[in-house]
Amino acid sequence: MRRIAFADLSRRLHARAPCRSRRKAHSYTRQIEAGCVIERASTRVVVFDPDGRVLLLHTSDLCEPPLDWWELPGGGIETGESVQNAARRELFEETGIKVENIGPCLEHVQGEFLFRGKRYRQMEALFAVQLQECPPPHRHTLSAIEGEAHLGYGWWHLNDALEAGLRLYPKELPEIVPRFANRFAKLS
Repeated sequence: MRRIAFADLSRRLHARAPCRSRRKAHSYTRQIEAGCVIERASTRVVVFDPDGRVLLLHTSDLCEPPLDWWELPGGGIETGESVQNAARRELFEETGIKVENIGPCLEHVQGEFLFRGKRYRQMEALFAVQLQECPPPHRHTLSAIEGEAHLGYGWWHLNDALEAGLRLYPKELPEIVPRFANRFAKLS
């Protein structure tokens, strides 16, 4: 996998023009002429409950049924928004979970996927939070598209998710979760 520095991606995105057919794109998103790939900077949050389970969103693409997967909460960074604020905002919008301190970005991954007939390429800043209690997640302020795509939520032990054959996103999740869990174990 090719890794690109987050700042490099941001500079590259600002230097490119959007597709002529789709002018609406915020400052961290550019639609690339060659095949109209939407490149954007985004965030994902690994949320651990007290039992070491990870919160995953069950999501589907209504344009590609029956394609579904389980993903970390997160999404695109808005114009002028810091990466940390975007992570907090996305976590709250998608789950209703509010955290004051999201902590530092722990890692970056690049993801590429099709959603609703469009190809996305994202540089994702990964954060992790350890909750002291396990609130039931709920859809707080999802967009119409997110509301259609989100099928539900689940708290999963990584091994259980893998044994169940869940399609996970980002694909590096099986390597990321143990590393992040070890960071919390060292802090306690």
